[in-house]
Amino acid sequence: MKIKNKSLSDKSKKWLKRHLKDEFVKKSKEEKYRSRAAYKLIEIDKKFNLLKSCKAVVDLGAAPGSWSE
Repeated sequence: MKIKNKSLSDKSKKWLKRHLKDEFVKKSKEEKYRSRAAYKLIEIDKKFNLLKSCKAVVDLGAAPGSWSE
């Protein structure tokens, strides 16, 4: 995949290329999650069963593309 945005630095282009090839980025788009971080939450919940008994979660460290879903 060739990145055509000339305003991006070489480092940014490399990151974007890696990001777009990431299996969890692709999977998150297919499953309509906001970001790949959803899979981190799912894994944490499977291991520690933190989210099963609650109806709401407050994300105090919210940032674009972060943990919020």
